[in-house]
Amino acid sequence: MVVKRAADTKATLAADAEAARKMPNAAPSLTAGYNLVLNGQVDEGLALMREGLAKKPIAPEGAKLQYAMAQMDGGRKAEAVKSFADVHGDHGSQDLAQLWTLLLTKSSK
Repeated sequence: MVVKRAADTKATLAADAEAARKMPNAAPSLTAGYNLVLNGQVDEGLALMREGLAKKPIAPEGAKLQYAMAQMDGGRKAEAVKSFADVHGDHGSQDLAQLWTLLLTKSSK
């Protein structure tokens, strides 16, 4: 079931991204953008996620956390650390951002 769902998502990436650009709310752009990142289209996915962030997400700190995680998953470690530092709030997003920062910046011994 997971393999089929992943294949379905990959098959509709371009259409999902195009549809998300036309929607007024942030969530579709954030989700479609992250899916692009996870499928190797890092620049395009992060750009779409930035478009989503500009659409004033309902949970802005959670959206910033999601964007930083996409940077991390896309191999942009230094950028992710900077983005994680920009996550604030008291609903757990900041705590998760700090945890990811620790994991990304700790030295391997």
